[in-house]
Amino acid sequence: MIFCSKNCRSNSNRSRTHYAIFNRDNFRCAYCGSSPLIQENVLLSLDHVVPWVISKNDTASNIITSCMECNREKQTNIPNNVEEILEIIKERNFKYKINPNCIVNASVKARKYSSQ
Repeated sequence: MIFCSKNCRSNSNRSRTHYAIFNRDNFRCAYCGSSPLIQENVLLSLDHVVPWVISKNDTASNIITSCMECNREKQTNIPNNVEEILEIIKERNFKYKINPNCIVNASVKARKYSSQ
């Protein structure tokens, strides 16, 4: 594949990585279970389990699918069951062959998924 720039090349990988994470999480919010595949007006995003402002961790091992409502509600809090969530992510990354150390650029523009 030919790309016009290094930035263009890295952006092409971003959407594939984001899709792989949404797919890994079955296109469902990890916190409330909502999904645009079965409910209207659900918008998914990628969320840092341990917030970026605390961990500075942008790897696939710290990113999970979240609906926009849960993502807004969680803000910069760490979930009570953080160890359990991180273990589930670890298992799913292995199952779906996602490199847990892969950097996931979770910019707002590139991380939304809806069925529409």
